Amino acid sequence: MNKKGVGIFGVILIVAIGMFIYWLITTSLETDECRKDSDCASGYYCGSDFSCHEFKTIEKTVIQYNLLWPSVILSFAIIAAAFVLRWKKN
Repeated sequence: MNKKGVGIFGVILIVAIGMFIYWLITTSLETDECRKDSDCASGYYCGSDFSCHEFKTIEKTVIQYNLLWPSVILSFAIIAAAFVLRWKKN
């Protein structure tokens, strides 16, 4: 082969490599379900694995304490202690 034949082969090889790289990029982008949150449906977000995931609902557990009876017991104990101390002085 002469220099022209090598040059044409080089150009064809570079174009083929470019087309292969383009094909790799486009097929990898097509396998992604989403690229941003707006690509997903309502109530879903785009994860780092480029697929849509449902938002997790975090439920807040409300704990209510009924402190009536402990306060009644404590007040009776304070009153009883006051009576005991008063009787000891007399």
